[in-house]
Amino acid sequence: MSLRRGLLLATAVATLAAASACGTTVSQQQAAQGTQANQGNSGLGAAPPGPVGGSATSPGQGTTSLPGGSTGVTGAQAPQPGSTTTTGGGPTAPDGSVSSPGTAASGPLKIGILDAKSPAAAASATGAQSPAGVDPAELTRAFLRYYNEHGGMAGRKLEPIEYTIDPTSASYENDLSAACAKFTQDNHARLVVSQTGNIFSGNYEGCLTKAGVTNLEVGNGAPDERSLKSYPRLYTTASPSVDRRATAQLRGLTKTGLLTKTTKLGVIVEDCPDNTRAYEKTVVPLARSLGLTLARRDVDCVTGFSDAGNFFAQVGSAVLPYNSDGVSRVMFMTSFEVAAVQAFENQAQAQAYSPSYVLSSIAATSVQASQYSADAQKRMFGVGWIPVQDTTGVTQTAGIKRCLDIAKAMGQTIAAQGDYVFLLQICDLFGILDAALVSARGSDEPAAFSAGLAAAMTSYQSVDVLGGRLRLGGDAHDGPPLFAPFGYVSSCTCFRYLTKPAALA
Repeated sequence: MSLRRGLLLATAVATLAAASACGTTVSQQQAAQGTQANQGNSGLGAAPPGPVGGSATSPGQGTTSLPGGSTGVTGAQAPQPGSTTTTGGGPTAPDGSVSSPGTAASGPLKIGILDAKSPAAAASATGAQSPAGVDPAELTRAFLRYYNEHGGMAGRKLEPIEYTIDPTSASYENDLSAACAKFTQDNHARLVVSQTGNIFSGNYEGCLTKAGVTNLEVGNGAPDERSLKSYPRLYTTASPSVDRRATAQLRGLTKTGLLTKTTKLGVIVEDCPDNTRAYEKTVVPLARSLGLTLARRDVDCVTGFSDAGNFFAQVGSAVLPYNSDGVSRVMFMTSFEVAAVQAFENQAQAQAYSPSYVLSSIAATSVQASQYSADAQKRMFGVGWIPVQDTTGVTQTAGIKRCLDIAKAMGQTIAAQGDYVFLLQICDLFGILDAALVSARGSDEPAAFSAGLAAAMTSYQSVDVLGGRLRLGGDAHDGPPLFAPFGYVSSCTCFRYLTKPAALA
């Protein structure tokens, strides 16, 4: 099967299973400031355009709060439902850009919306607790209402065609096939936004591509480079390809000294095509060049919630042979990274085995911190591109405050750090869509939209990814351009970025 992974399972099964992160307030300003220092003349440190109901600040500015703490949102800042906040003739989007009604294309814009129900029920079915109180599907609808109440995008009201996936579904593949049929056959949409978490389905992408549909997909996982080339209308807004992610992990953690020529690195590979290809094409030769010794073990490709038990068991079964074989570092090539590290660590504790972990943003380490012992947290290292998932606390930048303003105005409550994960993904997804449509003069025609997307990303300020800039449009299909190693810092009992950001290979 083509379906490879999903935040639906990872969030529901174990991925967002903790109620909160570390207990000490820590600013992410160090990483943001490092980003600016590393940007040179790239423009990445430029302040975003004017916000909704407030003044702009640079990405490194703002107050910091932990889950449940002050968000910095006040009633005076929040846009009022039913009113229109305009600058130069159009409503202000979450990134501060302005939608202009004077576009070449006009009239309602039909758009496919793929979202997912709250993971709480699925988490409960596994005995876990979701740290996110917000329902991502409801949050998606809230942003749709906001834009339509403020004039739409590029002067066009949105006509959403929604398909909502249940995280407890036995077959995500069947759901995604039905979603594509609804978007393309029943409604003939040319533009789809997919809030898929970590799900990737070649069948879904192939169906949309065949129908000539552009898909903006937000989530923590992405396919490999080969699949990105196979689906030229797919843009993964918040995740690098498997190849780029693995390259960043190996190179980044070699530079920090976690991986050395004496390291025996265990790599657990979920044996879906994108993972296995990236392992052979990217991980093996790169590890060889870095002098690393690999110990590979495969687990079955996940296709639905019913596979959760088997996934946990297979990951846990790697503990004994790795312990016996002297493996000191463990890496997971799966977008169910949170579920994988939890399953592995549970078995490792039972066998008095204490390896260090080579993680990525997909592990949502900061959100999951309370799931692990203090000792386990000290053994967690990674390379990330999503600050809210990598580091403890949430920096209240102007962009994040704008997203909070919109959520609050639309009746949504954002409190825990897990809520911010969904908020920033969804807010960014709609901000990117709006900015691209403005640049494309309202056109959803594939070539015009792709050109508009590329043009918009030269100034768009992301609230979700490290550094705030995205590489999307034209030949660029996976968004994040920067990464930074992160790890546990004992002095603050928290997770922080350990170095300045660098270009994501």
